[in-house]
Amino acid sequence: MWLKLQHFRCFWSPSEPGADGGVGLPRIQAAIDLLRAGGVVLGEAALGRLRDHVGLVEEWNRVVSLVSASDLPHLLDRHTVDSLSLVPVLLREGVGEGLLLDVGSGGGFPAIPLLIALPGLRAVLVERSERKAGFLRKAVAALGLTGAEVRSGEFPKVAEGVRADVITARAIERPDKVLPTLGEWVKSGAVLLCQAGDPRSVAPKMFHVEHSAPMFHVEHFEDSWTATALRRGTLHIIRASGQITP
Repeated sequence: MWLKLQHFRCFWSPSEPGADGGVGLPRIQAAIDLLRAGGVVLGEAALGRLRDHVGLVEEWNRVVSLVSASDLPHLLDRHTVDSLSLVPVLLREGVGEGLLLDVGSGGGFPAIPLLIALPGLRAVLVERSERKAGFLRKAVAALGLTGAEVRSGEFPKVAEGVRADVITARAIERPDKVLPTLGEWVKSGAVLLCQAGDPRSVAPKMFHVEHSAPMFHVEHFEDSWTATALRRGTLHIIRASGQITP
């Protein structure tokens, strides 16, 4: 246990809020423990990559606005831990070795931590900003994530031809606009993980049906990560209505 925490201790100096006894280390340790309980063990190499990813975001945030200034001191305990909270969801859905489509990747959350924790996962990271996409390409290369592809451009056109098994859109600015465009992937069998609130309220047009059965099934998902507040916000899983819930 002590060795795992020591691997992350370089994130803070004693004067910083997250130093010994602060929120950062206990939250990442809690995440490591929950993953291990679910059969996912993060070795030293994976922990090092998570650390290096946070370091890259801190470095690049000076020239490319990847996260807000208020979030910068909390990358590990807010963004990395929240990203890792989706690992058991992907495994539950049977897509831990599938293809992830991450829309609006920004600083690489949740796609990069997911790729680190699940070596069999592949991902297409979509980012509208060329500068942020440049960061993502540098980060993917530096971290040795050979299963990742970065695409820059307007969604959904830039993602044409991607046959995704699971979709995340954690940091999109206009979920009311983007979520309906993801419907075609969901109808083709992809599972959409939505953390932007109840999608039926955020994007009501996606679920407005006249004279036919609903095309989508929405599950409000809660687990140990929810109970311990390690996952930020609420998680809704959207599937095509014909798909069987695991």
